[in-house]
Amino acid sequence: MMNATVTVGIDASNITGGGGLKHLVEILKNASPEKSGIGRVVVWGIPGVLPYLPERPWLELVPIEWFDKSVFHRQVWRRFFLPKEIDRICDVLFVPGGISLAVNVPDVVMSQNMQPFLPSERRSAGLGKARLRVELLRFLQGWSFQKASARLFLTNYAAETIGQQFPFADVNNEIIPHGIDPDFFCSYTDRKSWNSNDIKIFYVSTLNTYKHQIEVIDAISLLAEKYPSLTLCLFGSEASGYGEKVRKKIASTNDAFGREVVSYFGKVSFESLPEVYRSSDIVVFASSCENLPNILLESMASSSPVVCSDFQPMPSILKDAGLYCDVGSPESIANAIGEFIESEALRAEKGRAASALASDYSWPRASKLTFDFLARVARNHEGFLE
Repeated sequence: MMNATVTVGIDASNITGGGGLKHLVEILKNASPEKSGIGRVVVWGIPGVLPYLPERPWLELVPIEWFDKSVFHRQVWRRFFLPKEIDRICDVLFVPGGISLAVNVPDVVMSQNMQPFLPSERRSAGLGKARLRVELLRFLQGWSFQKASARLFLTNYAAETIGQQFPFADVNNEIIPHGIDPDFFCSYTDRKSWNSNDIKIFYVSTLNTYKHQIEVIDAISLLAEKYPSLTLCLFGSEASGYGEKVRKKIASTNDAFGREVVSYFGKVSFESLPEVYRSSDIVVFASSCENLPNILLESMASSSPVVCSDFQPMPSILKDAGLYCDVGSPESIANAIGEFIESEALRAEKGRAASALASDYSWPRASKLTFDFLARVARNHEGFLE
């Protein structure tokens, strides 16, 4: 292939929304690929998803109707048709979804989902189709990381955890954390003013077993008598049957106290999230399974006092700019929240420190490092000719 510049292909066949779509949108929106020696970027994806990607003169979006039909149709097209297209026009393939293809050009596989690689979280999927799906993901993604020409991780934690289970080459591995939208940044003084008669604890995340909303509700129950103005506000979409369990827990808790101690607001738009964080007094993030959680980064940027899970990679991200808890223990969660309630100085100290740490996460930086890496992998491949 005689190209003066690199052509990058992106397999976005399994990107439907959420963090995967956010990542792809931001690295494309903030990209200047010509500075990396890249002249063309081609994205194959679901027709209804591609319109969310930015319009750029160097970007070609290829909607594939089969990706929108079923998982079976998607995999057939990926297996028998997409590799031919990639080999024909691309110098390197980027796979943000984590499952590689059999192609002749070098491929860069990205890790964004840690659940398949954590035994406790696989068990939490129960039995049946959900468990089969996560076990299959573990095998396919692990195999992909082993066979890939290069690997991209969001955190050292992800690289080490996956590498222990599926050893891969110690070359062509990059750690490139994603960024934070500038709209989330605000100073501590621009947040909601503290009012002891209206203490709001916010938790923004999908209702899911590993997010531990039920334990957080139990923690609020332990505090509600001492702080009668305390309320917990939950934001996020529902996953599987756990959402129904959370709703029942909310109802029983509110009945027990005779007031609305816990409220559930459902999913909120991305545009509304900055104001949500700023309207909180304390943010809880009680997840036990993450790669690089946007919610934690956004909370930090907004100068929120954060009560955070002590599971990795959270401590490596928040460092000493928050208070940690055992997410399986309502007492531990309640103790951390109580520390913040009792000390304005502690809230201000941790909130300001968190925002300072968040300033290190930049989408333009993540985009540049990603495209530099893709170009380097392409040019180092023996099949690439200047």
